[in-house]
Parts: sequence; C-alpha cells; structure tokens
Amino acid sequence: MKNFLIITNSKKDKNNKITKRIVDHLTEGGAVCHVIDHYEKYWEKPVDVPEDTQCILVIGGDGTILAAARALVGTGIPLLGINRGTLGFLADVKLTELDRALDRLLRDDYRIESRIMLSAEVYKNGTLTDRYIALNDISVNKANRLRTIGLKVMINDAIFDQYHAD
Repeated sequence: MKNFLIITNSKKDKNNKITKRIVDHLTEGGAVCHVIDHYEKYWEKPVDVPEDTQCILVIGGDGTILAAARALVGTGIPLLGINRGTLGFLADVKLTELDRALDRLLRDDYRIESRIMLSAEVYKNGTLTDRYIALNDISVNKANRLRTIGLKVMINDAIFDQYHAD
C-alpha cells in the first residue's frame, strides 16, 4: 500500500504526535498520506476520501473506529485502528507495534478481515423516524414506558424473523 488516509481523534492523540510519527514513517517508505485531524463522533456528511486511498488508519479507541466505519460505509477501503483508547477490541495496533505494522502495510504483507455492517430503521405508525448504521452491534433499549414493540429482523433484504418483545 502506498496511499493512506489518517483519521485522528485529537483527544486521544495530543498535539498530533502519533499522526506525525505515522506520516513521517509512511512517507519515508514512499507513501502518500492525507490527514483528517478533526474526528467527529457523529459525522453529518460523508468523509472526503482521496480517490486513490488504499487504507485508512484510525487513531483513537473503539469509539473512534466505530464512528469512522459509519462515516466511511460503502467505500470498501480497509480500516486499521491504532489503539489510543481503553478497550481496544477493534483498534488492533498498539503503539509498541506501530512501526512494525506500518512496515508490513508498505510491503503489502497483511491480511484483510471482512466485517459486516448492520443497519437499523425505526418506524412509528408506519413512518420511518430514524436510521442507524453500525459495525458490530445494535442495541434496542426500552423507553420510559413498559410496552411491547414489534421487531422485524432482516438479512440481505430477506425477513429472518419477526417478533414482539418488551
């Protein structure tokens, strides 16, 4: 890989130190890097991805990766998380492994793990009121009143199951 987009959560990467380290390492290896250093938990519009981008590096925690995945849905460009959060279930690369991981990307020595994206739609009285996109899970929580709701679970536009639950 030689063309990268780096998305930085500046709350997790103070003064963009890690971002600069990554850009320096990759450009020394002959790569081109573009940087978005204004991570937003909820992007209102699609992220502007340079046309030749081959990989997107996300610096932050799992929340940053989840937000980036939602904003980049449909691009088909692999994401690699640089862990600066607390859990790191999705952010695979630790800072101690960063240089090695970047070298492997530059040598095209990597494996892409496919993940499915989920979507949820909320209807009230037959009218679509909300739409959500998620990487790993969607939770349905009760409102302030105890009542049942109707759920329709679909996989690839085919009904999988329907049920009422509280």
